Order: sequence, then structure tokens, then C-alpha cells
Amino acid sequence: MFFIKVAQFRDRFLPRNLWVSLSAVALMAACGGSDAPVVSGGSWFSSWGASQNILEFPASLNNSTARMIVRPSISGTAIRVKIENTHGKAPVTFSGAFIGVAGTGAAVVAGTNKVLTFSGAPSLTLAPGAGVMSDPVDFPVKAFERLYVSLNIASAVDASSHSLSLTTNYLSPGLRGDDVSATGFKAVNPVAYSATPSTTEAFPIYWVAGVDVKSDTIQSAVVTFGDSITDGRCSTTTQNGALATSTPPGVVIPDLYQRWADVLANRFAAANL
Repeated sequence: MFFIKVAQFRDRFLPRNLWVSLSAVALMAACGGSDAPVVSGGSWFSSWGASQNILEFPASLNNSTARMIVRPSISGTAIRVKIENTHGKAPVTFSGAFIGVAGTGAAVVAGTNKVLTFSGAPSLTLAPGAGVMSDPVDFPVKAFERLYVSLNIASAVDASSHSLSLTTNYLSPGLRGDDVSATGFKAVNPVAYSATPSTTEAFPIYWVAGVDVKSDTIQSAVVTFGDSITDGRCSTTTQNGALATSTPPGVVIPDLYQRWADVLANRFAAANL
């Protein structure tokens, strides 16, 4: 079977108005057709990505938690997460990090939340421009299942972000990454739909830049290359009620996964190629 992985990034050497996205189709070793070696015990594949392209200044970041959605497109047995402070002007310190299956709203499905560590430590400080990959953690990854990466923010003055996430993410002073239910939190606040100073509805994501999945079956990948349309621009914008009859035209609806790369991924998966 083919799987799709989606990675979005902005090349610093490209013009400022040119966006780049990647969508890759990973081919199982059983299908053949590749000279790529299969590493015993599985290999790591980039399965989701969001390039840092803008700096945000959310209020009350200290002693709060960011809960950010990721959606790996490859199934596997282990996972690791990349955290970046690419555009940050000051260090950011996280006192804890977790990954679990996304439930309703800001909730995490009970029993799925796991601690992420960085070189064995549960806390992490990133200097401006720095990024780091978490240690691998055993995790039953299902292709296209939504996961929450929760970051307990000890101190930060800004948030390095990807502006075009098109997913509902959360930032709250009453939310802790090791809490799995949203019930009883002091506040659970969706991240603002626009990335300052833009007024475009894009639903940004903070700090989380990539997800790798370990698979013992995936062997190779085919990559698609495009601009902001591949990144998802306009893919969930209502036009004369096309996406939701009760919603007026021109409204961006998050969490629909209707990029053309998402559609292609679903077609390959449905065809069991």
C-alpha cells in the first residue's frame, strides 16, 4: 500500500511570496520498485511537517501549555517530534512535552498520552534559531490519525510559528500537557485564526515543526512540489456555501484536510496500492 506524508516548509532562499509544500508517497517494501535499503527493525520517515515562517506574540505564554495538532500520514511503531524556535528573538523553555491521540476539543484520548524527552531530559530550552528532535518513543501510529503535541511553556516571549496550519490548536494557562481531559481547566483557548499581522484565516501552529515515524515496511517515497496551493491555501474556504450551506462564502473552516495532497493521500490509501 502507498501512504502519503505531508511536509510543509518555506525555503529561506526563495522569494518571500513563494511557498513550498511537499507531499510524499511512501512505498511498502513488499511492492518493490526501489533500491533503497531496508534497515533492520525499521527506518525513520518524515511523516508530517510545518515550516516555521512567522513570529507570533501571543499573550500570557509563561506557565501555559500549547496543544498542537499533527497528523502523520504513515503508520508505524515509534515516533519522534521536532520542536523549533526558528524565528524566536529570545529563548523559550518548555518544562514538559507529551504526545497523544487527539480527542474532542483540547482533550487527549485517555491512555494514549506519552512523555517526550530530549537527550533523556523532560525539559527543553531552545535558543533563538535553534531546533531539536525529541528522543524516539514507542507509539502505535495510525496513518491519518490526529495527534496532540502538548508543550508546557515555562517561559517565552514569542512563538515561532507556521501560519497556514488550517487546524484548531490550543493555548491555555490552565492546561497542562499531562492532563488528558479538557474538563475543569481554567481556560482552553483556541489559537487565534490569523497570524499577526495578517488578517487571513490560516490557523497557525506554534513551535512544532516535524514528526518522524518509524516503519519496518516503508521503503521509498515520491514527492510532489508546489506553492501555497499545495500548502492548503483556499482549500477549505467557503464559496457560495460550497463547504457548508449555513456558512457564508469567504470563511476558512479548519480541520477538513482538503489540500490536494490530502485528497491524493486518501485516494492512494483507498485504492490499497
